[in-house]
Amino acid sequence: LFNEVYDKLLHLIIVDSSLTYFAHVHPDLVDGSFTITTSLPKAGIYHLYLDFQPFGAIEQQIGMTLNVGNSSSPTFSTAKPDTNLTKIFGDYTVTLSYPHPLKASQMAIGEQLMTFEILDAKTKKPTTTLKPYLSSFGHMVMINQVSFDYPHIHPANLSVPQPNENGGPKIQFMPLGLYG
Repeated sequence: LFNEVYDKLLHLIIVDSSLTYFAHVHPDLVDGSFTITTSLPKAGIYHLYLDFQPFGAIEQQIGMTLNVGNSSSPTFSTAKPDTNLTKIFGDYTVTLSYPHPLKASQMAIGEQLMTFEILDAKTKKPTTTLKPYLSSFGHMVMINQVSFDYPHIHPANLSVPQPNENGGPKIQFMPLGLYG
C-alpha cells in the first residue's frame, strides 16, 4: 500500500548519463505492480529515480541504473556550467538567485535557499497567478553529473496549496538532506 505523494503514488525520473535526456513519468499500479510503456531515445546508461511513500512510512527515494543496448560505459556530460541565471520560457522570465557560495552542509539543514523569481517576459511585472502542479508551486531535481546523487526538492513552504490558490512571483526551494 502506498500514500499519494504530490498527487501520485509513484514518481519516476529517468535521465541518461550525459544528462541530456530527462523524463518525469508516473507509472500505473496494475495488479500490484507499477508499469509504464516508454521509449528511450538511444542506447546508453540511464539512471532511474523512484519517489514514493509506503503507507505508514516516510517518503522514499531510490535510484538504480539501467543499461539500454548493452552500452559498455556511460557518456558523461561535457556541458560547461551556464552562468546566465535568467532565462525566458514562453511568456515568463525566470531568474535564479542563491547565496554565494552554495555549501551542501548549509543547504542540507535549511540555512541556504534557492529562489526562482518569475516575471512576465513582456511587461516585467511579477507573476502572481501560478497554479499548483502535482500539489506544489514547483518541483526541482538536482543530479550530480559525476556521482548521479539525486534529491527531488519542493518549495520551502511546507503546506500543500489549494488547487485554486495563486503563487509567485518568488518560489523558494530548501534542498534538505544534501551531503557534502
